[in-house]
Amino acid sequence: MDCEAIAELERAGVDTTLRKRIPVVSAEFDANDHIVPAGEEVCVISGDAPAFVRLKPASQLFTGHAVLPDFSAGPTPEYEPFFMIIELTASNYCHICGAEDDREFDRVYRQLRKNPDAKSPNPLLSYVQAAARLYMSLRPTSRAEYEAVMSRLARADLRHGSEEHELLRLRDRPAFRGEASGALSGVKDLGAPHERQAPRLLGKS
Repeated sequence: MDCEAIAELERAGVDTTLRKRIPVVSAEFDANDHIVPAGEEVCVISGDAPAFVRLKPASQLFTGHAVLPDFSAGPTPEYEPFFMIIELTASNYCHICGAEDDREFDRVYRQLRKNPDAKSPNPLLSYVQAAARLYMSLRPTSRAEYEAVMSRLARADLRHGSEEHELLRLRDRPAFRGEASGALSGVKDLGAPHERQAPRLLGKS
C-alpha cells in the first residue's frame, strides 16, 4: 500500500475503498496524438474529472506474505476489484487504441508475472502494469497474490477486442455497477488539467 497515493487520490475525490466505484487508468496522448506509455504519474478516472497521482513501481508495493489464492474457478469476491481495475483499463486501452491480439495480452500478463517492473515497446504493458500498481497502492497485496492474478489473466479466454473476457463475468457484482459498468460504452475527451494532451476514457460520454 501507499498512504501518500491514497491521500492524493482521496483529495481528488477518488473512492479508494473500491466499494462504490472502480477506478480506471486512462490512456494518454502527446501533442501528435500518439499514445504515451504510462509512467510514474498516471491519470486515474473515478468520476467526472481525471486525477493525476504518482505511483511507486510494482516491486515496491508488495505487502505481507498472503498465500497464493485459488482462482481455478475464476476470481473470488475479495479479488474482484483487482481483476476489474486491470480489465477495465485494458478494455479502455483497446477501445481507444485498437484491439490487441490475444497472444499479446498473454505475453504481457506472463511478462508482468515474472517481472512486475518490466518494460516493453508496446504501451499496453505499461497500462496493465499501472492498473496493477494502482490497486496495490490501495490494498495490501503480496507477491504471491499478484502472481496468481497475472497467471489467471494469462490463461483466461480473453477477447479484449470483442469484450468476451473475464470482465464480463464480473458485471453483475455490486462493485461493478454504476461507474465501472459504464466503462464499456463509449469514449470521451476529458480535457487536460495538466500540460498533457487530453486523456480519453471509455464510457464518459
